[in-house]
Amino acid sequence: DIEQACSHVDNPEAEEVNGKKLCKRTVAIHSGYVGTGYKGSSVNRTLGDDATVEQVLESAMFKTGLISESNFGHFSKIRWSRASRTDKGVHSLGTVMGLRMLIDEDLYLREGDVEGLRHADLINEHLPEGVRVFSVQKVNKKFDARHYCQDRTYEYYLPASMLDLKCDGSDEDVIRLERFRAALKSFEGASKAFHNYTRFSAYTEGSGNTQYSGHRLKRPREAEGEQQRPEEARMGEGVEKEKEVEKEKEVEKEEKVEKKEKEEEKNREVSKEELTKKEDGDDSNTDPLPLSLKTAKRQRPNSAEPMSKTAEEEGEEEGGELEDEAEDEVEGAGEGGSGEGGSRKRSHVSVLRWLRDVDPKFRVTQTYYRKIFRFNAEDPVPLIPGGTPCLRLTVAGQSFMLHQIRHMIGTAVAVALGIFTPDILEGSLCCPARVKLPRAPPHTLLLSDCSFFPFPMQYGAGEKDLRLMTGNELSLRDGGVLRKEAFRREALLPALQKLVELDEWKEWREALSQHYNTTAEEREHFLTELKAWNEVMEAKRKAKGERGG
Repeated sequence: DIEQACSHVDNPEAEEVNGKKLCKRTVAIHSGYVGTGYKGSSVNRTLGDDATVEQVLESAMFKTGLISESNFGHFSKIRWSRASRTDKGVHSLGTVMGLRMLIDEDLYLREGDVEGLRHADLINEHLPEGVRVFSVQKVNKKFDARHYCQDRTYEYYLPASMLDLKCDGSDEDVIRLERFRAALKSFEGASKAFHNYTRFSAYTEGSGNTQYSGHRLKRPREAEGEQQRPEEARMGEGVEKEKEVEKEKEVEKEEKVEKKEKEEEKNREVSKEELTKKEDGDDSNTDPLPLSLKTAKRQRPNSAEPMSKTAEEEGEEEGGELEDEAEDEVEGAGEGGSGEGGSRKRSHVSVLRWLRDVDPKFRVTQTYYRKIFRFNAEDPVPLIPGGTPCLRLTVAGQSFMLHQIRHMIGTAVAVALGIFTPDILEGSLCCPARVKLPRAPPHTLLLSDCSFFPFPMQYGAGEKDLRLMTGNELSLRDGGVLRKEAFRREALLPALQKLVELDEWKEWREALSQHYNTTAEEREHFLTELKAWNEVMEAKRKAKGERGG
């Protein structure tokens, strides 16, 4: 019995117990989970036991004996890596993690379980119903899930009521769906600037988000002699050019931060009524967060694990709860309940600005450029029999920034409803534009799949040839796919049905109409600047083409 054998193992490499030889090998675990109730996917031991999905998985593998006691609680010892991370409340059907784990190699070599389904079953016995392992596949020794991942696919279930669809096949529904799909397609294609689709301050130098500093943009495989992809090289070059300018302003920034902290200290005693009055009277502020919440953000405890570059990745990368709550107060729709954020009344929070001069504080660097491969929307169908009709949206890209997917969906909804014009969407992807965009609720966002680069040429000899077990590249095979879809039907969709029934969807839809109506003067100025910008860019393209010819 493999589980009985595993339970006696505390050897870092191999042990023979009850006739079972267990070897420490590098594997890739395909998993899925209902994110409700977890503080995100990535380990954070400051939050306590089983607070995140990775901690739950680690505990289950330890109980099964696939992680030895000496390695339990130490991800570095087992070389734990993740292809992506999800934030609080985000779900998954395609999370892939790499690690060194104790396995019964005979199951792969002799008994033909090349997908590692029996190892997955052992882990699942110790997991809650909302978390499942689909497959445990063998990979090469130096496998790192993040570095080998080449793109990620997310899904989002959008209730048809958010688009005011009647689901009766009417011409009105057809036209609105066409507008919505056209808006989603606007995000596809060549790398575009998504600075308006994330929290700008989270990706600027000095924000504490060190994964975006210049020295971290070079991926570790470059040090191993592997070739760097062209887009990565361009990204690194762009950051180096801007580095000198940023350094010159570092001292000035520190002085401003110190001054700002003193101001916040003075404002901590401001009453709630006065603070609300102050916020409601200042729609033009591009960072209208209450001072008390800004201070609280800096006091949030740091994660016990370093942040990954590709978090979101959806992320939807890991973001703080306080930041979400603060922005919700501004956007007029709460995400954690129907509090003040969902009922606040303001004329509109949309900001349409066009900068003629580069703002040195908020430069649109290569960090904000992302490539979207595809963005599709299916026809609305009920999540479960008799359930809420929803459109399943699918978006695939190399990586995503914090809240990027939800901002793209919220903006596409606004275009479909006629709140925004397609021109405003087009302009929001241009560097000089500063646009406040709606952000869709988080409840039905999920990581769907990850695709990977081929393995290196060292596959192994004879029966241990990696191609015979896993293939030329890592991907979920037939048995794992069946388990994944079963988990979708039996666990994920019923959970999503409960989430789409929340009142917050209605609040968000009402806030969209109330708060994001731009004035005619704003639109006219913005579109005039956009037209001039497009003419300049077209002239540059023609001149470049002539020089090249």
